[in-house]
Amino acid sequence: LAVDFRQATTSTFSYSASPLNQAQVVVDQGVALWAGNALVENLPSAPREHVSFQGTNNDVNAIYQRVIGSSNNFFITPFYKLKGYFGSDIDMNGETIFQGSGNDVESIYQNIIKNHPGNSFLAPFFSIREQLP
Repeated sequence: LAVDFRQATTSTFSYSASPLNQAQVVVDQGVALWAGNALVENLPSAPREHVSFQGTNNDVNAIYQRVIGSSNNFFITPFYKLKGYFGSDIDMNGETIFQGSGNDVESIYQNIIKNHPGNSFLAPFFSIREQLP
């Protein structure tokens, strides 16, 4: 069975039709999952199923901790570019960036505050529920 995510009309898994439970976002190229679960690799025994911008166990802090905690970040700066594909590399460009141009935090902000149809109040503490069947 082939699933073509290039078509926005492709039927996919969802917990419900509620705007709060939209598993995908429609983009120019078709349909994509919500980006931003930076904590997924930190909890392999208990994977987290939410993307959060603010609040307890938020993904922004996970990106910060990954960058600040890098052994190559000698000056412990938040604008250090960590090379490699990690769960904290939200845009999957091979770099985890907490502060500065092209940072990974912006993707989480855009998904939660600007783009998610369930966040009608534009709340920074809104969580996106991941839906991996």
